[in-house]
Order: sequence, then C-alpha cells, then structure tokens
Amino acid sequence: KIMIDGIAPQVTGITLSHDADEDKNKDNDGTIWLKEGRKLTATVVVDDKVSVQGSPVIRVKAGDNNLDLPFESISQDEDGKTTIIFAKKIASTDAQGKLTFTNTDSSPIIYGYDDIKDSFGNGLDKNSITSKTVTGNYAVDTIPPAKFTIKNKAEIIKYPGATTISAGTSLTASHSGNYQTPVT
Repeated sequence: KIMIDGIAPQVTGITLSHDADEDKNKDNDGTIWLKEGRKLTATVVVDDKVSVQGSPVIRVKAGDNNLDLPFESISQDEDGKTTIIFAKKIASTDAQGKLTFTNTDSSPIIYGYDDIKDSFGNGLDKNSITSKTVTGNYAVDTIPPAKFTIKNKAEIIKYPGATTISAGTSLTASHSGNYQTPVT
C-alpha cells in the first residue's frame, strides 16, 4: 500500500500570552506592556501532526527592530493537531515598542517554518501564517522612567536629565512608555 500526502500542514492560530498578571500595565486599547523579566509566549496550533527538525523562531517586530521567540516545546493531541510553543524572557537589551507581525518571503513570522514537517516530509505552509492568525496585543518597554524625589514643598526638586525646578512651580510627571514605577 502506497500513501502519498502532498498537503502542507497549516497554521490555524498563533496566540500570544505572558507569565504574570500585567493588567495594571494595559493601555486603553488593550495593549499589555511587558517589562524586563516577563516571559512572552507564542502558542502555534497546526492542523496536522508535525515534528520540529531544526531551531525555528517566531519573529515579531518591536518598534523598528526584531524580537525573536525561540522554539521551546511541542505536543500533539488525539485530534491530530500539534501545539508548538515559542517563548522568551524579556531582557533589558530587547527591542522596545508595540509588537507587530508581517509575513513575507524575506521576513516570515516563523523563521525556520520549513523545519516543521509532517510525517511525509511536507513543510509547514508559510502562506497559512499571517498577521490575521495572531491574537494578543503586546508591547515591550524595559526602560524605567526617571525617579523624582520631593522632600518637602519648600525645597528644590531635582531629577535626572532635567533642569532645576523651584518650589511652588507646577509639575506634571509623564513617561513616553508604560513601564510602571511609582513616583516617590
């Protein structure tokens, strides 16, 4: 009996998640901002039983730079689907910004997608991997804001990288990112 399977496995979804309750670091649009030390996970579901034969990574854009999530594990269910986990602990040196996905020949979402194959040697269908298959709204911000020190109303307020502000001057503190550090 000869079996021929020329159908490439399809990605049916990619879900982003994180390792901690980051709701306090959520924007009005639902973006969850991850700081250094948090783990970002991409769970990829494939419609067929596949194996990983190399070292694929999920590549996302963080601002204008790449952030790679390396392959971590694989599991298969009785329905014939495969779940592949890619994960990375966010480091202070990682790219900053909102995470976005593009899938082109020169820049696929899964680098090494052809290392993910079914039992007949068919590589993962790159065209099934699109930004529309990705759920989760994340960004990376590992740069803490400057700390302000206010000793009392009569003293002068000083903070790193700014001019001196005399007592009685109105002051509004802000930060361009969403890293949450209390003002003291």
